Amino acid sequence: MEISLKEFLTKYSHSLKKKVIDGLNPLFNPKQKDQWDEEAELRLDQLKRKPFPAQKNAILALAKGFYVRKKKGLILVGEMGVGKTLCAIAVAHLMNKSAYRVLVMCPPHLVQKWLREVEETIPHAKAVNLNGNGLGELEKLRRAGPPTQPEWYVMGRERAKLHYRYRKAVMYLPKTATHRCPACGSELDEKIMKLRRPKCANKECGEPLYQPDETGHKRFAKAEYIKKYLKGRWD
Repeated sequence: MEISLKEFLTKYSHSLKKKVIDGLNPLFNPKQKDQWDEEAELRLDQLKRKPFPAQKNAILALAKGFYVRKKKGLILVGEMGVGKTLCAIAVAHLMNKSAYRVLVMCPPHLVQKWLREVEETIPHAKAVNLNGNGLGELEKLRRAGPPTQPEWYVMGRERAKLHYRYRKAVMYLPKTATHRCPACGSELDEKIMKLRRPKCANKECGEPLYQPDETGHKRFAKAEYIKKYLKGRWD
């Protein structure tokens, strides 16, 4: 007897689901919550912004993996706009400490979003932007005592690993007194040359027109500073 895939899934969906659950043995099951889940759910009510039911399930699953199973790293997968930032913030909140420090490394265009969402979600939170120039905020933290409130430090991943100053990397043609892209040879106008980190305006090229300046003072990368001086400062 032939059966279509749709009919097969409709007829045997419950059996297939049971097989998957039995095989995976999930740590968190939203339909079978234990005491830890219920207590964690109550702590989520302390948040200034309440997660939706689907977000809450993801938060509890991740938190249980970190704090019960003692996992060092877990992955949260979701489409843009589903609230991954809120979920991550809530997971940290469930470490069940009134005062703690969290370090966030994210894409540079999301730094301000993280800072804003932390302040909108965690009561009495202190959100610090580490994405600026210099090591001032990290030096303050190095001298600071234990936290007295939730402290969140947010830094862009590119800023974390910067080591060198940059200088222009273009060709100069004395005969025509023009600057050219070394990759495609396109002429570069003054507007591009005034940019701190210019790129070739040719859409088919887009070559970065800067490179590390090994002759200047080497910068102390923030990631290295944290590794060297701030061990044990994060929860």
